[in-house]
Amino acid sequence: MGAETRPIEIVDYGEPSGTGLSQLNGGQGEAWKFLLVENDASLFFIVGPLAEYSYHAGLLEAFCADREIPSHWENKPDVFRLDDDDFSIRGGGWIQFDPRRNRLVFSGRSTAYGEFDSVLVKEVVDSCGIFHGLETIIRQSPGVDFLAAVTY
Repeated sequence: MGAETRPIEIVDYGEPSGTGLSQLNGGQGEAWKFLLVENDASLFFIVGPLAEYSYHAGLLEAFCADREIPSHWENKPDVFRLDDDDFSIRGGGWIQFDPRRNRLVFSGRSTAYGEFDSVLVKEVVDSCGIFHGLETIIRQSPGVDFLAAVTY
């Protein structure tokens, strides 16, 4: 896994309620949770508004249900597991949008799925137009910026 030319798909569970990433230009500060899932063919950047997805497991459950990926609850609402070895979870975190600074900060970690892979997040940011024109900070650990003050 980790092919450089594979497609990246943003799976945005905020869109139906109007709280998705398309709201970045709406001028309001927003917070989302995200999860990175990959297989040999694709990287999936799964995102949902914090107000609707208090656990990363909820994002994974929605993703697996939509794509009919074998999976199960191990400890609801904390841990949802993939039963398909073709998919792997590469961690999760939070996205905070600061409209005053036109800045996105990717940070945190998922308690159930661990720290996100910052190289994969950079791959998502670089290749997905929705992030272009925003100052983007990928913060792996509190106070330590992986890509500080980089504008895409």
